[in-house]
Amino acid sequence: RQAPTRQARPSGAPVGPGIPIDPRIKQRRIELRRASGRRRLRLILVGMGVAATIGGALAVLHSPPLRVRHLEVLGASHVSTTEVARRAGIGARTPMVDLNPSRIELSLDRLPWISSAVVKRHWPGTVTVEIVERSAVAQARAANGSWAELDVTGEVLDVARARWPGLVTLVGFGSPGRPGTLLSAATAGLEVAASIPEQLRPQVLEVLRAPGGQTDLQLAGRVSVSLGPPTDVRAKMSALSTMLAQVGMRGVQVINLEVPDAPTLTRS
Repeated sequence: RQAPTRQARPSGAPVGPGIPIDPRIKQRRIELRRASGRRRLRLILVGMGVAATIGGALAVLHSPPLRVRHLEVLGASHVSTTEVARRAGIGARTPMVDLNPSRIELSLDRLPWISSAVVKRHWPGTVTVEIVERSAVAQARAANGSWAELDVTGEVLDVARARWPGLVTLVGFGSPGRPGTLLSAATAGLEVAASIPEQLRPQVLEVLRAPGGQTDLQLAGRVSVSLGPPTDVRAKMSALSTMLAQVGMRGVQVINLEVPDAPTLTRS
Protein backbone atom coordinates (compact mmCIF):
# COMPACT_ATOMS: atom_id res chain seq x y z
CA ARG A 1 0.00 0.00 0.00
CA GLN A 2 1.52 3.20 -1.13
CA ALA A 3 1.90 6.04 1.51
CA PRO A 4 0.42 9.44 0.65
CA THR A 5 2.89 12.03 -0.45
CA ARG A 6 3.29 15.26 1.80
CA GLN A 7 2.85 18.45 -0.10
CA ALA A 8 5.30 21.30 0.50
CA ARG A 9 3.97 24.41 2.47
CA PRO A 10 3.78 27.42 0.17
CA SER A 11 6.08 30.37 0.92
CA GLY A 12 4.58 32.87 3.38
CA ALA A 13 2.14 30.34 4.90
CA PRO A 14 1.83 30.53 8.71
CA VAL A 15 3.22 27.77 10.93
CA GLY A 16 0.00 27.67 12.94
CA PRO A 17 -3.50 28.84 12.24
CA GLY A 18 -3.89 32.51 11.29
CA ILE A 19 -3.29 34.94 8.49
CA PRO A 20 0.12 34.94 6.82
CA ILE A 21 2.42 37.94 7.74
CA ASP A 22 4.30 39.64 5.00
CA PRO A 23 8.07 39.53 5.75
CA ARG A 24 8.36 43.30 5.13
CA ILE A 25 5.72 44.07 7.77
CA LYS A 26 7.46 41.75 10.21
CA GLN A 27 10.78 43.49 9.60
CA ARG A 28 9.14 46.92 10.09
CA ARG A 29 7.74 45.84 13.45
CA ILE A 30 11.17 44.71 14.56
CA GLU A 31 12.67 48.06 13.55
CA LEU A 32 9.95 49.98 15.48
CA ARG A 33 10.63 47.91 18.61
CA ARG A 34 14.34 48.60 18.33
CA ALA A 35 13.76 52.37 17.81
CA SER A 36 11.45 52.48 20.85
CA GLY A 37 14.08 50.74 22.94
CA ARG A 38 16.73 53.20 21.82
CA ARG A 39 14.46 56.14 22.79
CA ARG A 40 13.88 54.68 26.23
CA LEU A 41 17.60 54.18 26.65
CA ARG A 42 18.29 57.79 25.65
CA LEU A 43 15.68 59.06 28.13
CA ILE A 44 17.20 56.98 30.91
CA LEU A 45 20.69 58.27 30.09
CA VAL A 46 19.47 61.88 29.96
CA GLY A 47 17.67 61.46 33.30
CA MET A 48 20.81 59.98 34.85
CA GLY A 49 22.84 62.89 33.49
CA VAL A 50 20.43 65.50 34.87
CA ALA A 51 20.39 63.78 38.26
CA ALA A 52 24.19 63.62 38.28
CA THR A 53 24.39 67.33 37.35
CA ILE A 54 21.93 68.36 40.07
CA GLY A 55 23.69 66.19 42.61
CA GLY A 56 27.04 67.67 41.67
CA ALA A 57 25.69 71.22 41.87
CA LEU A 58 24.18 70.57 45.32
CA ALA A 59 27.44 69.06 46.48
CA VAL A 60 29.30 72.17 45.33
CA LEU A 61 26.76 74.55 46.91
CA HIS A 62 27.04 72.69 50.22
CA SER A 63 30.82 72.55 50.14
CA PRO A 64 32.88 74.40 52.82
CA PRO A 65 33.88 77.35 50.55
CA LEU A 66 30.19 78.25 50.12
CA ARG A 67 29.25 78.23 53.79
CA VAL A 68 28.52 81.37 55.81
CA ARG A 69 31.86 82.71 57.01
CA HIS A 70 30.94 86.32 57.84
CA LEU A 71 27.76 87.78 59.39
CA GLU A 72 27.56 91.58 59.34
CA VAL A 73 24.82 93.25 61.39
CA LEU A 74 24.33 96.94 60.59
CA GLY A 75 22.26 99.54 62.45
CA ALA A 76 21.69 97.54 65.65
CA SER A 77 22.52 98.87 69.09
CA HIS A 78 19.97 96.95 71.20
CA VAL A 79 20.10 93.61 69.35
CA SER A 80 23.31 91.58 69.46
CA THR A 81 24.91 89.76 66.55
CA THR A 82 24.51 86.53 68.51
CA GLU A 83 20.74 87.05 68.75
CA VAL A 84 20.53 87.86 65.03
CA ALA A 85 22.48 84.70 64.16
CA ARG A 86 20.23 82.61 66.40
CA ARG A 87 17.07 84.04 64.87
CA ALA A 88 18.45 83.59 61.36
CA GLY A 89 19.55 80.03 62.01
CA ILE A 90 23.12 80.82 60.98
CA GLY A 91 25.85 78.63 62.43
CA ALA A 92 29.47 77.83 61.65
CA ARG A 93 28.53 75.22 59.03
CA THR A 94 25.40 76.79 57.47
CA PRO A 95 25.45 76.68 53.64
CA MET A 96 24.68 79.97 51.91
CA VAL A 97 22.22 78.24 49.58
CA ASP A 98 20.06 77.09 52.51
CA LEU A 99 19.38 80.64 53.75
CA ASN A 100 15.98 82.18 53.02
CA PRO A 101 16.34 85.98 53.35
CA SER A 102 12.58 86.64 53.43
CA ARG A 103 12.00 84.10 56.17
CA ILE A 104 14.90 85.50 58.21
CA GLU A 105 13.51 89.04 57.87
CA LEU A 106 10.11 87.91 59.17
CA SER A 107 11.78 86.20 62.12
CA LEU A 108 13.83 89.29 62.99
CA ASP A 109 10.78 91.58 62.71
CA ARG A 110 9.29 89.73 65.69
CA LEU A 111 12.00 91.07 67.99
CA PRO A 112 10.64 94.04 69.98
CA TRP A 113 13.48 96.44 69.15
CA ILE A 114 13.48 95.76 65.39
CA SER A 115 11.23 97.87 63.20
CA SER A 116 12.49 96.33 59.93
CA ALA A 117 15.33 94.14 58.69
CA VAL A 118 16.82 93.51 55.25
CA VAL A 119 18.92 90.38 54.71
CA LYS A 120 21.32 90.07 51.77
CA ARG A 121 23.63 87.25 50.68
CA HIS A 122 27.00 88.14 49.21
CA TRP A 123 28.63 85.09 47.66
CA PRO A 124 30.68 83.14 48.43
CA GLY A 125 30.27 83.45 52.21
CA THR A 126 29.03 86.79 53.60
CA VAL A 127 25.57 87.68 54.93
CA THR A 128 24.60 91.26 55.81
CA VAL A 129 21.62 92.21 57.96
CA GLU A 130 20.56 95.86 57.83
CA ILE A 131 18.39 96.70 60.83
CA VAL A 132 16.20 99.72 61.59
CA GLU A 133 15.51 99.82 65.32
CA ARG A 134 12.58 101.38 67.13
CA SER A 135 13.14 104.43 69.34
CA ALA A 136 11.96 104.64 72.94
CA VAL A 137 9.95 107.82 73.56
CA ALA A 138 8.54 107.15 77.03
CA GLN A 139 8.35 104.72 79.91
CA ALA A 140 5.48 103.43 82.02
CA ARG A 141 5.26 101.48 85.24
CA ALA A 142 3.90 97.95 85.08
CA ALA A 143 1.61 96.33 87.62
CA ASN A 144 4.51 94.37 89.13
CA GLY A 145 6.50 97.55 89.76
CA SER A 146 8.90 97.21 86.84
CA TRP A 147 9.43 99.92 84.22
CA ALA A 148 8.84 99.41 80.49
CA GLU A 149 10.29 101.32 77.56
CA LEU A 150 7.73 102.21 74.88
CA ASP A 151 8.03 103.42 71.31
CA VAL A 152 5.55 105.82 69.71
CA THR A 153 3.24 102.96 68.64
CA GLY A 154 2.96 101.57 72.19
CA GLU A 155 5.29 98.62 71.55
CA VAL A 156 6.99 97.46 74.77
CA LEU A 157 10.68 97.38 73.90
CA ASP A 158 12.25 96.34 77.17
CA VAL A 159 11.52 95.98 80.89
CA ALA A 160 13.73 96.81 83.87
CA ARG A 161 13.37 97.14 87.62
CA ALA A 162 14.47 100.79 87.73
CA ARG A 163 13.43 103.84 85.74
CA TRP A 164 15.05 104.45 82.40
CA PRO A 165 17.11 107.65 82.64
CA GLY A 166 16.23 110.45 80.23
CA LEU A 167 12.77 109.12 79.33
CA VAL A 168 9.52 110.92 80.14
CA THR A 169 7.10 108.89 82.25
CA LEU A 170 3.49 108.15 81.27
CA VAL A 171 1.00 108.27 84.13
CA GLY A 172 -2.57 107.01 83.91
CA PHE A 173 -2.34 105.41 80.45
CA GLY A 174 -2.50 101.78 81.51
CA SER A 175 -0.06 99.11 82.61
CA PRO A 176 2.44 97.72 80.08
CA GLY A 177 3.08 94.01 79.59
CA ARG A 178 6.12 92.03 78.55
CA PRO A 179 8.44 93.04 75.68
CA GLY A 180 6.79 92.68 72.30
CA THR A 181 3.28 93.49 73.55
CA LEU A 182 1.34 96.64 72.72
CA LEU A 183 0.02 99.24 75.16
CA SER A 184 -2.69 100.59 72.89
CA ALA A 185 -4.28 102.70 75.67
CA ALA A 186 -1.21 104.95 75.69
CA THR A 187 -1.53 106.22 72.10
CA ALA A 188 -2.43 109.79 73.04
CA GLY A 189 0.24 110.08 75.71
CA LEU A 190 2.90 108.63 73.42
CA GLU A 191 2.02 111.09 70.67
CA VAL A 192 2.58 113.92 73.15
CA ALA A 193 5.82 112.36 74.43
CA ALA A 194 7.16 111.93 70.90
CA SER A 195 6.36 115.58 70.10
CA ILE A 196 8.38 117.03 72.97
CA PRO A 197 11.27 119.02 71.44
CA GLU A 198 14.75 117.78 72.24
CA GLN A 199 15.63 120.91 74.20
CA LEU A 200 12.56 120.45 76.45
CA ARG A 201 13.05 116.78 77.28
CA PRO A 202 15.25 117.38 80.35
CA GLN A 203 12.51 119.59 81.83
CA VAL A 204 9.50 117.33 81.12
CA LEU A 205 9.14 114.65 83.78
CA GLU A 206 5.69 113.18 83.15
CA VAL A 207 2.85 113.02 80.64
CA LEU A 208 -0.40 112.55 82.58
CA ARG A 209 -3.89 111.57 81.55
CA ALA A 210 -6.26 114.15 83.03
CA PRO A 211 -10.06 113.79 83.43
CA GLY A 212 -12.20 114.16 80.33
CA GLY A 213 -9.57 112.96 77.88
CA GLN A 214 -7.28 115.88 78.65
CA THR A 215 -3.48 115.61 78.76
CA ASP A 216 -1.14 117.38 81.18
CA LEU A 217 2.61 117.67 81.56
CA GLN A 218 4.58 117.79 84.77
CA LEU A 219 7.74 119.88 84.49
CA ALA A 220 10.71 120.06 86.77
CA GLY A 221 10.06 122.58 89.57
CA ARG A 222 6.49 121.30 90.05
CA VAL A 223 5.09 123.27 87.13
CA SER A 224 1.98 121.77 85.54
CA VAL A 225 1.16 122.26 81.87
CA SER A 226 -2.44 121.83 80.75
CA LEU A 227 -2.53 120.76 77.09
CA GLY A 228 -6.24 120.04 76.91
CA PRO A 229 -7.23 117.41 74.33
CA PRO A 230 -4.30 115.76 72.49
CA THR A 231 -4.74 117.91 69.36
CA ASP A 232 -2.45 120.53 67.81
CA VAL A 233 0.31 118.94 69.87
CA ARG A 234 3.19 120.40 67.88
CA ALA A 235 1.77 123.92 68.09
CA LYS A 236 1.37 123.52 71.84
CA MET A 237 4.95 122.29 72.20
CA SER A 238 6.20 125.23 70.18
CA ALA A 239 4.28 127.62 72.44
CA LEU A 240 5.72 125.90 75.52
CA SER A 241 9.27 126.23 74.18
CA THR A 242 8.74 129.95 73.55
CA MET A 243 7.31 130.57 77.00
CA LEU A 244 10.07 128.70 78.82
CA ALA A 245 12.70 130.58 76.82
CA GLN A 246 11.21 134.08 77.13
CA VAL A 247 9.11 134.19 80.31
CA GLY A 248 10.44 133.89 83.83
CA MET A 249 9.06 130.80 85.54
CA ARG A 250 9.54 132.05 89.09
CA GLY A 251 6.38 131.30 91.04
CA VAL A 252 4.59 129.71 88.05
CA GLN A 253 2.33 126.81 89.01
CA VAL A 254 0.25 126.18 85.89
CA ILE A 255 0.77 126.88 82.20
CA ASN A 256 -2.41 126.59 80.15
CA LEU A 257 -1.82 125.74 76.49
CA GLU A 258 -5.29 124.55 75.54
CA VAL A 259 -5.28 127.42 73.02
CA PRO A 260 -1.66 127.49 71.86
CA ASP A 261 -1.97 130.96 70.34
CA ALA A 262 -3.14 132.39 73.68
CA PRO A 263 -1.26 130.65 76.52
CA THR A 264 -1.86 131.69 80.12
CA LEU A 265 0.15 131.45 83.34
CA THR A 266 -0.98 130.94 86.91
CA ARG A 267 1.50 132.03 89.56
CA SER A 268 1.49 131.35 93.25
